[in-house]
Amino acid sequence: MRIAIFGAGAVGSLMAARLALAGSDVTVFARGPNADAIAERGGILLRDIRGEHLAHLRLARTAADAGAIDAIIVTTKGHQHVEAARAIAPLLTADQPVAFAVNGLPWWYGANVALPGVDPARDPARLALDPTGEIGRLVGIGRTVGAVIHSPNTIEAPGVVANRTEQNALVLGAVDAAFEPRLAPLRQALRAAGIDSGEDRPIRTEIWKKLMYTMCMGPMASLTGLRNGQIRSDPDLIAILDKVSAEGVAIARAHGVDIDFRIEIPATGAIVNHKQSMLQDVERGRRPEYEPIIGLPRAYAHAAGLACPTIDAMASLLKGRLQGAELL
Repeated sequence: MRIAIFGAGAVGSLMAARLALAGSDVTVFARGPNADAIAERGGILLRDIRGEHLAHLRLARTAADAGAIDAIIVTTKGHQHVEAARAIAPLLTADQPVAFAVNGLPWWYGANVALPGVDPARDPARLALDPTGEIGRLVGIGRTVGAVIHSPNTIEAPGVVANRTEQNALVLGAVDAAFEPRLAPLRQALRAAGIDSGEDRPIRTEIWKKLMYTMCMGPMASLTGLRNGQIRSDPDLIAILDKVSAEGVAIARAHGVDIDFRIEIPATGAIVNHKQSMLQDVERGRRPEYEPIIGLPRAYAHAAGLACPTIDAMASLLKGRLQGAELL
C-alpha cells in the first residue's frame, strides 16, 4: 500500500518507519534537519526494544516530490492542519482516506453529529482549527478519518526515532460511517506493522479517553514545569486534577460520550520521569496544542451550559502562560 505520512516528528517517524519495515510503500513529508538526515541516510532509523532498524522510504518536501498515494496520515499538531491540508491537496484523488491524528478534539469534531448548544455554523472546533473552512473544502468530511495516537516516542536525533514499547496504536474511525469500509487496506497495513488500528471502537469515545489524561497532565505540567512523578507526589495538585477529571467526564457525557476517568499516574516505570509533550513544547519555544487539549473542551462545556470552574481556571492560566511566552 502507498501511504504518505505528513509530519516527521516522533509519532510520524515511528509510523513511517514501522509501516516501511513491514512492506508498505511509504512517503514521509519532512523539512529542516529531519528531512536532511532522512535524505542522507535514505530513510528513518528506528531504535526499539529489538535493536536498530533503517527503514527505507521516500522523502517528500512538497507534493511535487510524491507519487500516487493510497492513504494519508497527518501527524502534525492540530493548529497545523490547515497548512497540512494545503500541502496534501494536490495528492488527493477520488477517495483516499486522510487520517488526522491529534492530541485532543479535532477540527471535524462537530461534523455529522448534533451537539447540545452548538450551532453547526458556529462549531467551536471548526472555528478554532479550521476558521475559514479550508480543510473541509480541500479534504472534505467524506474522506476524513479520526485518529487517536497511543505511542510513546522520542526523536533522539534528526531522522532517528526511539520507541521502547510494543504497545503502539493508531485508533482509526471514519467521520462518515459510510466511508469506514475504505479503511480496510490501511488497517491491514497498520496491523502488519504491529500497530493496532482500533477496529470497532467509536472514534469520539476513543478521542475522549485519550483527551482526559492529556487535558489533566499537559496543562498542569506546563504550568508547574514538573514531571509526571513530581505531580503524582503532590496531593494538592492531584486534588486539582481530580476536579478536572470530574468536569471532563461531565462534558463528554453531555455530548453523548459515556466514559469514566480518574487520574492515575504509575508509581514506577519510565512514565514517572516522563515530561508531558505540552511541557516539552513550551520549554522548546514551540506552540503546543492548547485549543484541542483544553480550549475546546471548555468551549463545549459552555455550549452545553455546564459549569467547569477548574477547567476554566486552568485554561485561563495556561493561556496567559503561553501568551507571555509568545506561543499563542
